[in-house]
Amino acid sequence: MTEIRSAAYGPAWATLTSVTDVDRRSGLSWLSGLGFNRAAPEDLLLRLLDCGEDAFLHRGDLPDAVVDAAAVHPTRKVRIGIAETGRLSPAQWEQLIAASPESGLRGLFVQLDEEHREARRLSRGGRGVGRAPHPDAVPPTTPDEIASMASGVPDIDPQSVTTALWWVGALHTNAAAMRQLATSPKLLIRRSVARAPRLPVGPASVGPAPGGPATWSRP
Repeated sequence: MTEIRSAAYGPAWATLTSVTDVDRRSGLSWLSGLGFNRAAPEDLLLRLLDCGEDAFLHRGDLPDAVVDAAAVHPTRKVRIGIAETGRLSPAQWEQLIAASPESGLRGLFVQLDEEHREARRLSRGGRGVGRAPHPDAVPPTTPDEIASMASGVPDIDPQSVTTALWWVGALHTNAAAMRQLATSPKLLIRRSVARAPRLPVGPASVGPAPGGPATWSRP
């Protein structure tokens, strides 16, 4: 029956019914699933990379040796795959960039590295600044966004020990944002502003005043 249909419909039908082609697709699916098997040993994962399989690189528990190998792998697809995960140390980003002779791709990797470095900086916060909820968290930028985020900050006991809110910490170099937030009735926000390494010219008092918002004076 298959032979009759193959003859009737030509090469297109023969390709769809090819046992070899079906076996290949099944094999690729099997390899992809194997990479996500938490019990798969390290050497097997390395062999999967050599087969061009990169989907499993999005796992969050890969051995360092596998990430190292993916970062310097000769296959462009594998290097792009590990870069897309963003789960590389600064040293691994450098290895990835150095292992990429293609100028356009290398430029893209440099840009991604800078973006992830900035995200890590924001997530760690500065001295006395809390961590962002996740590496991709973005602080508010407009006055309306700042006001909206500030409105959701809970009131705190004046005797409680606190760290600066991560998003306020990310705005510490934004003079306009600091002036806006310093007038907040929320003590935690005013304390967060007071954590700024350098306040804009003009503040008379910031944060600790429990009786009301901080005030600003003109120089």
